[in-house]
Amino acid sequence: VPEPAKTEPAPVAAPAEPTAPVVETPAAPAPVAADITPAAPAEAPKEEEKKDTPAPPAPAPVASA
Repeated sequence: VPEPAKTEPAPVAAPAEPTAPVVETPAAPAPVAADITPAAPAEAPKEEEKKDTPAPPAPAPVASA
């Protein structure tokens, strides 16, 4: 019984702290896209058109770095 009780308080505390981690979460996926962006255009130039939108997010992470 004590276990389920701790399970509820844990999720509540987690969402409160994720406020900061949430900002890093998007930053993590961004760098990953940057690594895939160079590989995608090299393999398929047609993806560049589709990546035109994701391309802007890639430069953003680079500026932060």
